[in-house]
Amino acid sequence: MDKKRNRKFYSWEIVDNNNAIKTCDKSFFVHKGTGIPQEITWFFGADDMSPGKKTIHLKYCGKTYSADIFCLKREGTFTVQLQWRADLGNELLKIKKAQANDYTGYAQFTRCSNDEFAIEILSGKSVASQEIATTDTPLEVLDKLISFMTEQEAVFLKLYTEALNIEDTEPCLVSNNVQPSAFVLSRSGTLS
Repeated sequence: MDKKRNRKFYSWEIVDNNNAIKTCDKSFFVHKGTGIPQEITWFFGADDMSPGKKTIHLKYCGKTYSADIFCLKREGTFTVQLQWRADLGNELLKIKKAQANDYTGYAQFTRCSNDEFAIEILSGKSVASQEIATTDTPLEVLDKLISFMTEQEAVFLKLYTEALNIEDTEPCLVSNNVQPSAFVLSRSGTLS
């Protein structure tokens, strides 16, 4: 059952029941955590949580890290926060230090199980805000996909497509079940 598909709640965007995107800022990286709006606590299995903590696991770059979801009662209302340990915090901070301390970007959370989530740091626009239509030409699709990629991935894709001499003429066929970084442009100008 779709709870909240393609809906934005503060700095969070629900893509579907298994994917959420967080707009990151400096505190996400420096303070190793983020607030979770009441509207999306269901995504993390914390919608009926009493004050206290729940341990979850975050998978990042092939490793699994422990994190806690805290439910706190403040001024008569409940606030929910996700906090990860220093080991993951240091890994995430390395990304931003390599990007000249540019703390903007997005974190995609993908539910693997009730207490395990894969996390991926994205740059550019968030997934749900970029509609890829089946009528988009190959170059239109490439422009949208490049907005998800790191600078190195984007340069590679541009060089690859220039080598193939792809023309901006016919629409592409797009698979909706593939993450943006997994799209491959074939010689025929279709995505697979």
